[in-house]
Amino acid sequence: MSDPNPIEPKSAWFEPVVAILMAVTTLGTAWCSYESAKWNGESSGDAAQADRLERHAAALHFEGNQIMNTQITIFMGLIDAQLSGNEKVANFYSSRLGGELRKAYDAWLAQKPFENPKAAPHPFVPELYQPRFTKEVKEVLTDAARHSERAKKKGSIAATYLANTVLFAMVLFFAGAAGKFDSRRVRQGALFFAIAVFLFSFVRMVTLPVTGRVVYGGSSKGLSQDNRRNFYGADMSMLDANNSLPRLEIARVLVRFNHIASVVVNADNSCTAPP
Repeated sequence: MSDPNPIEPKSAWFEPVVAILMAVTTLGTAWCSYESAKWNGESSGDAAQADRLERHAAALHFEGNQIMNTQITIFMGLIDAQLSGNEKVANFYSSRLGGELRKAYDAWLAQKPFENPKAAPHPFVPELYQPRFTKEVKEVLTDAARHSERAKKKGSIAATYLANTVLFAMVLFFAGAAGKFDSRRVRQGALFFAIAVFLFSFVRMVTLPVTGRVVYGGSSKGLSQDNRRNFYGADMSMLDANNSLPRLEIARVLVRFNHIASVVVNADNSCTAPP
């Protein structure tokens, strides 16, 4: 009795083509997996660098605010001494006007604030006073945004490589399953579908960038490759909770300055007091 569904013989070229297709697809899968892992690593590195730069910008902004608060204290003490006629204390505060405060204070006095009602109410208005580290914070945030954008692009490339590994897995499946079918048309249909998917995946793979070939230009500040250092060469560990030295130093200076000012005021009062 004849078999109602006879197994149709395979063509002579069928198995060699399947073997070559599966071998090349295996190499493509390995390559895409390797590149996906590499691009993921670079994306994570850029994302981490962007996070570190953002934290550094926040620290600079905080220090700038601390310095501004100290300068406001100096300015208030100077005005209070001048209005009370205490020349010694006024000279003490005036000699400690420095940096951006001295420039803003001189520009404010040039407006004759005690006579001109249109003058700025104080020297800390944006037109006169520029907080410290403002330019540095903008530069750091610009670098952080650039690293963040690079992280997104590299993550997208890694995802495309990963998608290619899935397509190559489909090629391996259909190429391996093609020889299991009894019908010649089904075998050839599965093989041709696997070849079509392979060609699409291969073309997309060769058009993707390869790690190590894309070299981004360095920052004009010479950004350090050390993850613990910023582009000024300062140790980024200053941002750790147990190393907030700049903040502590500013607070100590403020306390010490107020103490010295109070000593000067008390000494001046004791000298001018009637016997």
